[in-house]
Amino acid sequence: EGGVLECEISVTVAPEWRGRGYAATIIQATVTRSAWICGGVAVRVFANVKVENVASLRAFERAGFTPIQRVFLVQPAYVRFVKEVAA
Repeated sequence: EGGVLECEISVTVAPEWRGRGYAATIIQATVTRSAWICGGVAVRVFANVKVENVASLRAFERAGFTPIQRVFLVQPAYVRFVKEVAA
């Protein structure tokens, strides 16, 4: 849509590495790399995070994502995030 590449991100951190703050860094690095790979095109990245996954909610917020929708009518309930990276 309008010169913007849309994609979705999902991140899993191995149990032994959780709780160390790596998730936000991994998310940010992935978004940055996606924008670089797409060279010259704006990128809009979406993520769906289960509402009970507080650590992931915080990680996406620390990585600069904005919550745009809360969905409770389906299970599991989730928060939809977005982050836009200019061309």
